[in-house]
Amino acid sequence: MNEQNSTSAKGDIPVLWPETLPNAPIISPHAILCKQAEWITWHTNKRVIGRVHSKTMGRSLSHTFSLTCPCFLDYAYFVARVRHSIDVLYPLQLFLMDSEGTFAECRDETEFLDTLGKILHEERIQNILYTLMAHAIPPEDWLPPVEEIK
Repeated sequence: MNEQNSTSAKGDIPVLWPETLPNAPIISPHAILCKQAEWITWHTNKRVIGRVHSKTMGRSLSHTFSLTCPCFLDYAYFVARVRHSIDVLYPLQLFLMDSEGTFAECRDETEFLDTLGKILHEERIQNILYTLMAHAIPPEDWLPPVEEIK
């Protein structure tokens, strides 16, 4: 026990943590999803907002990634949900929010990045993104001024 951990005559409460804490050598699934949400929000000029909602489920964490359209009554399209143990980040289950209820098991960060990248490039996701962006464009951006119509 080091000096930091010793108690004084005043009864100070000692710090019991190790002096060096572990470094996180991998990126969490939550951080990866948040980065995707941030990127799509920025690159659509906030016409489509990426969101990640996390919750605990027993000894598991669940992260849901969705695309929302603020101009369309905050409609949300759920892209995928990730579930992993609270104790370890990988392996994880990646559930697609499609009609088939597809899911994939990702053993590590690399496999998760690869699988998520494929999902975000799917025609189905691109069509949803296109539709949300079309709803989000204010009429003044796609209609000619009234003077030009006359």
